[in-house]
Amino acid sequence: MSRIFSFLIIVGGLVGCYFLYQDYAAKTKEKRNTASEEIARLIDIQCRQEVTTEAEDASFVSQGNLFRIMAYLRHAEENNYSVADTLRKAVEATSARPGEGRMIAEMLSENYRVLKQLDVFYELGNLLKMERGQPPVAKAAEWEDEEVVVGYVLSPLHAPEASYSLVNLLLLPESVRNMQTDALVNFGPEIAKKWLVERIISPDSHQLILDQLMDKTKINY
Repeated sequence: MSRIFSFLIIVGGLVGCYFLYQDYAAKTKEKRNTASEEIARLIDIQCRQEVTTEAEDASFVSQGNLFRIMAYLRHAEENNYSVADTLRKAVEATSARPGEGRMIAEMLSENYRVLKQLDVFYELGNLLKMERGQPPVAKAAEWEDEEVVVGYVLSPLHAPEASYSLVNLLLLPESVRNMQTDALVNFGPEIAKKWLVERIISPDSHQLILDQLMDKTKINY
C-alpha cells in the first residue's frame, strides 16, 4: 500500500512539474515575441506624429511603416504567435489611448487579412519588399502582379491630420485605390464622432465632415 501511495505522490509531482513547465514556457514564449515590440515602435511613431516633423513626405513614411508592420505580423504568425495577441501586446506598449489602440489593432488586423486574401505571402520577395517599406504584389487570381498600395478610409482632403493615422490607412489593389474619391462613403456621423473622441480628426475637420454629410442628405431629398 505504501508503494502505491509513493507512486501516486511521484506521479502527482511529475504532473505538477509538467504544468508548471507549460506555464513557464508559455510566458517565456510570449515575452520572446519581438515582433510585437517592433510593431509597437512603429505604431508609436505614427501616434506621436513624428513622421510629420522628420520627413518631407509624411504619407510616404506612414505607408512604409504600415508595410513594415505587416511584415512583422507575418514573422509573428510564422513563429506561432497569433495576430490578435501580437497586436494587443503591441498597442498596450504604445502611447495610443485605449480606444485608439483598439481601433488601430482592428485596422491592422483587417489590412493583414487583405494581404492574405490577395495571396501576397505566397511569394517570399513580397515579404522582403515590405520589410523595406515597399508595396508588395498580389498573387491571387484576377489581381495577379498588381501592386498592393495604401488608400484611405477618409480622404485627407476632409482631414489632413488623419493622413498618418494607422486607423485611416487601408491596403488595396492599386486599381481599386485609383478609383477612390473624396466622397464620404460609409463614413457617417457616428464614425466621425468616434474619430473625434480619439483625436484622429480635429474639431474643425469633424464639423466640416458633418456639414458635408448634411449637404449630401439635402441633395438626396
